[in-house]
Amino acid sequence: MERDLISGEPMEPMDAPAPTPSANEFAATGLRPASSSSGTPPALASQAPDLPGGEKGVRAGGRGGGTPLAANSFARRRLVKAATLIMIGNLLSSLLGMVRLQVISGFFGQGDETGAFFAALKIPQQFFDLLVGGAISGALIPTFVDYSAPDKRRELWRVFSTILNLVAIVTAIVTGLLILLAPLYLGLLVQYQGASFILTLNLTRLILPSLFILGLFAVGSALLYAFRSVIFASWANGLYHVGTILGAAIGVIILGQHFGIYGAAVGVLVGAAGEVALIGVGLARQGIRYRFALDLKHPAVRQIMRLYAPVGLGLVITVLGQQIDLRLATGTGAKNLSALATASALIGFPTGLVAAALSFAILPALTAHASEGNHEEFKRTLRLGIKLGLLLMIPALVGLDVLRLPIVAVILRHGAFTLDDVTRTGLALLNYSYQLPFLVLDQLAIAAFYARKNTLTPVIIGVIGWSFYLLVALPLVGSIGMPALAFAQSVQISAHAIILIFLLRRAIGPLAGEGLLPALGKICLASAIMGGVCWVLLQLVSPLALFSLQHLSGQLLTVAVTAGGGALAYFALIHFFGLEEVRLLGGLVRRRLGR
Repeated sequence: MERDLISGEPMEPMDAPAPTPSANEFAATGLRPASSSSGTPPALASQAPDLPGGEKGVRAGGRGGGTPLAANSFARRRLVKAATLIMIGNLLSSLLGMVRLQVISGFFGQGDETGAFFAALKIPQQFFDLLVGGAISGALIPTFVDYSAPDKRRELWRVFSTILNLVAIVTAIVTGLLILLAPLYLGLLVQYQGASFILTLNLTRLILPSLFILGLFAVGSALLYAFRSVIFASWANGLYHVGTILGAAIGVIILGQHFGIYGAAVGVLVGAAGEVALIGVGLARQGIRYRFALDLKHPAVRQIMRLYAPVGLGLVITVLGQQIDLRLATGTGAKNLSALATASALIGFPTGLVAAALSFAILPALTAHASEGNHEEFKRTLRLGIKLGLLLMIPALVGLDVLRLPIVAVILRHGAFTLDDVTRTGLALLNYSYQLPFLVLDQLAIAAFYARKNTLTPVIIGVIGWSFYLLVALPLVGSIGMPALAFAQSVQISAHAIILIFLLRRAIGPLAGEGLLPALGKICLASAIMGGVCWVLLQLVSPLALFSLQHLSGQLLTVAVTAGGGALAYFALIHFFGLEEVRLLGGLVRRRLGR
């Protein structure tokens, strides 16, 4: 799991051989889930764990029955249910993330304060990804699942405690070193001078302890996901946003606009602590026992290290690439860095809601099928994830491209956030949005490789992906500026996804079965028509004073009419085309809403 401190989001499970969810983050600056799994143990299939809402897990034969068709249908429903539950949690967290963006942008606009704040967030984010985040789905969840059977619980407590203590020690040492050495490495990473550099330095040192706090959160949430207890883990991210919102508001009230950004930094720490507290409640409800242990020779601990090694190598490369990206971004100016960070957080909304949720929902099922050697069920499950992901991501791409300015305006055009800021952020959002369909394919393909216990291939392709980024960014940033960096990331993600899907096809055979290509054609056609509807409606309402983007009511009306009309057109067409996945998704959402 890679976690984005600028946006932020995670997910749920099922019984063997159906999914067990995991956590994301997504995140918005080149997220990649990191996950490798050892197979789900046979004992897990008979545990019938509690799922959110009190429903008990059912064995692979389905409910009371036992035909393969019934079992397959039930497994599909359970997978869609897992993804839907996590999407709901991610949706709530993302909405709070949007409020956080509104508060930061409204108080500080896109000036030196927000440029320094977003730059300061990058450092702990990158080291979190490197030290802990990549281990969540790649090593921790699969190993915790292996030891989750009742007869292995004592060993599980020891393994969990060892990893928690190890993460606490490592992140505490790294945090201390990063605070001490901040003036040295920040001088290399950002192209700020004078007061802007001092502000970035102070905010970085203030935010860095969140690395230690979030390390504890990551280990605890991984264990909860392994136990299929997803509510606390997937919804805790909302507290992170709440802390930042309150910190920024209180900081501005007490310290004024310029120094109020320090309040937002303190809020990051408060929000992270709130996440750990909520995870602690979830662990206590599961009866999980902490021990002061550091058994580095335990086979499970060694397995975690072995599974994480390739992922860690890949994250080292990713962090180096992100340092280059950060330096290039700061070189375009504080306003452009803020625009990139803001647009990246907006892209994090569909990323966490769809791509991360699906990849974590699908990982346990893929792991079970891979360990059983059931290649057909493996491919069937993966195809279902691809259909669900593209069903939502392709129209998201079209909608963001056509309606980017009204969307940015309605979310952020308040307070100090000017119309020029809207235009600048909309341009960054346009260039980021091209990656959306490829991003969901990328995360699902990575989950498929990890389920097959192959963590090395995504790492190697990750290096190739960064080379694509550099080939686009380095020659174009001087002439095009900020948009080149956003577009370069879209090229990077897209290339990574295409190569991984090609290699996966070579490994497991063709994926284009069970109507995948016809479904893709229907989704693309419906999305194109939806885009046309949105564009026509936007042209019709834009000249009207009632729909002016200069005031909030006009922004709300513009988005409601154009996006609402486009969404109605899209889902009407999808329903007309008869895609089964949209019926499954709609039915589950209606049941969760009590209808």
